Amino acid sequence: MKLRDKIWLWGQTPGSHHNLPDGDEPYNLPGENKMTPAEGARFFGISNVCRVVMGGLPALPWDGEAAELDEFERVVWSVIGSGGSGDQNTLEEVKKLMKTHKNIAGAVLDDFYTERRMGIYPPSAIAEIRESIAPLPLWSVIYEHQLDETRMPYIAECDKVSFWTWRGENLSHFYENFEKVKYLTKGEKGILQGVYMYDYGGRCKLSDEAMHAQLDAAYKLLKAGETEGIIICSNCIADIGLSACDIMKAWVDEHGDEEID
Repeated sequence: MKLRDKIWLWGQTPGSHHNLPDGDEPYNLPGENKMTPAEGARFFGISNVCRVVMGGLPALPWDGEAAELDEFERVVWSVIGSGGSGDQNTLEEVKKLMKTHKNIAGAVLDDFYTERRMGIYPPSAIAEIRESIAPLPLWSVIYEHQLDETRMPYIAECDKVSFWTWRGENLSHFYENFEKVKYLTKGEKGILQGVYMYDYGGRCKLSDEAMHAQLDAAYKLLKAGETEGIIICSNCIADIGLSACDIMKAWVDEHGDEEID
């Protein structure tokens, strides 16, 4: 398997990161985003996409959106999207896509490990979601500020965990936090490393040094078999002139065709 086969795009509707709901603090992103998830995956030269709801988009039904991604090897859809958006209709839509699109490879809980989300969805509810999409895996998203044992009963009901560092300043503690993720998963879950190309927590550009550090860690962990892959976030900023996006693309170009177990 080539290294690029272990890379995913975090795919969201163009403009989602610029046009946040009223009341949400803007990320202070420059430029205008028009790149779609399909265009983003082609831009980075990868064949795996996570298609995630943000701000209610894409609206149901998702047949047209799914058709745009039919060319890709694997697609994971969100059953709970950013900010915890999603309901039973979203789950049913994913189950429908599983029957009509051969490349559906799982479902993901985005922004899940908040007190509010965990209050709405007890571990038993997550188990029901996982069982309803079996044998496909259920993924979840966890951030560096959520790495405590209260999340363990929920993690236990997921098959894979993607770990993201929300604040760029916390990348200096990446390896320490990654060890916490391994502890919370008990070594029983597949771990993917989320790679931001912008400092969303700090609402500012990510330094080139921080971007290189993320990718150095990604390469090391993939080669060592400690992660199953990485997820690039995202098409929503890949066309607005950020140097971190250029660094990301160059890294895939350089390492993408390397053979990896």
